Amino acid sequence: MKTDLVSKYDYLFKHNVNNSIKNIIIYNEKDDWTINQNYESIDIREHQIWEDLFVKVYQNACKYSTDMYKKGLNILIEKSDMFKNKMPNLNNISIVLSNYTGWNIKVVAGFVDEIIFFELLRDRFFPSSDIIRLSDRFYKKYKNTQVRNDLAYTPEPDIFHEIFGHAPFLLSNEYCSFLKNIGTRGCEIIFSKVLSEDLKSHNLKRLQNFVWWTLEFGLFKSSNDLGYEIYGAGILSSSSEIDNVINCIKNNQKKLIKYDINEVIMTRFDYSELQDRYFVIDSFDTLVESFNSNKDLFLFEG
Repeated sequence: MKTDLVSKYDYLFKHNVNNSIKNIIIYNEKDDWTINQNYESIDIREHQIWEDLFVKVYQNACKYSTDMYKKGLNILIEKSDMFKNKMPNLNNISIVLSNYTGWNIKVVAGFVDEIIFFELLRDRFFPSSDIIRLSDRFYKKYKNTQVRNDLAYTPEPDIFHEIFGHAPFLLSNEYCSFLKNIGTRGCEIIFSKVLSEDLKSHNLKRLQNFVWWTLEFGLFKSSNDLGYEIYGAGILSSSSEIDNVINCIKNNQKKLIKYDINEVIMTRFDYSELQDRYFVIDSFDTLVESFNSNKDLFLFEG
């Protein structure tokens, strides 16, 4: 099921971006999508890239993030050997998560499709690549393609994005319950006996939009000096996105949009660029309530 393909319902979306996943390899159930991290074979250069990323992002990520993230990140740093200066062992990360919330990391070959992704969330697994940006392995994977690949950003979720950005939230039972509900909702769409394939694709795009503008790039209101705090993992794992958010807050607040679930689910996005807008909601509890109260929005029947 390819949600990046054109469907007859695409005209309903705002900011409709065609071919939003540019040049990124997407794995499906027919591929060898799950792998083992061969931790002992990781070279020094990859560990150095992790450390460089950590140093570049850590201070601002902690300063501007929500407390749920800070608490989880501190636990990972405390419980995971060499988390600050070496790429983490994903098996060890899984053990920490499992002890706190019962979740585990599923090591994947790269960007997985919607069926794999939502089934994993439903079953309390979070996917993570074992590849890090700027590494030789990343360059070889995207040789002769125009995929942005620098220290600040890459459109394919690498191990730094997944573990530094997402994993801290997976130490919160409330967050994990919400994530499981999102996975369950996705599977309801995929395996629906009522929806046509076109409608399944459209409704999955709605759910993708929700996840993108909230769990990946969302902001909460805050009483801190900035007036906002970051809960989107796509922001927290990218120095460029953090800088972009701060610039929007200080100089271009029109890019900060009040959260409305109807607006969020009908707004498409582009993996390949920095975000041109950020949706702001009052709190995590408000976000969960919004999602749980609007199930029908993801079961559009035409």
